[in-house]
Amino acid sequence: MNFFEFWNQYKWRIISVLFAIVFAAFLFTIGFWKTLLLFVLVGIAFFIGTLLDDRYEILQVIGEGGMAIVYKALDHRLNRNVAVKIMREDMLADEEFRSRFCAEAHAVAMLSHPNIVAVYDVSHSDAMEYIVMELVEGITLRQYMDRRGALAPGRWA
Repeated sequence: MNFFEFWNQYKWRIISVLFAIVFAAFLFTIGFWKTLLLFVLVGIAFFIGTLLDDRYEILQVIGEGGMAIVYKALDHRLNRNVAVKIMREDMLADEEFRSRFCAEAHAVAMLSHPNIVAVYDVSHSDAMEYIVMELVEGITLRQYMDRRGALAPGRWA
């Protein structure tokens, strides 16, 4: 096994160990809460510049939720912008969350409607789970509601 094969097979384990060592060092020098905040911010931006499956180049963070972080990415094969939803690393160990994430991808992929984003690709591995979806430019629902107030039932049903 050459270096590149080794790196591709074990890079997430190596990065996780290094992450833990650096986290411990920061914990002892700047305290728990500052360390936690720093690593959350770094973790969110961790994938920017990364090329997933030699195809999707992560460009920027566009949203985050309890299970995943959503990034804007460039699909190099089709030369288009897409949204990539990457499961949070702390959720990967939980099989229930992984199965929910996978079920979400399959459920959305079966739907076809102008008001539902299209799912283009799904990837599963020990180190990462992600869904590649149609990128819809614009404001979030939260931003819309902050500007215009709650939606009337006729506007969302």
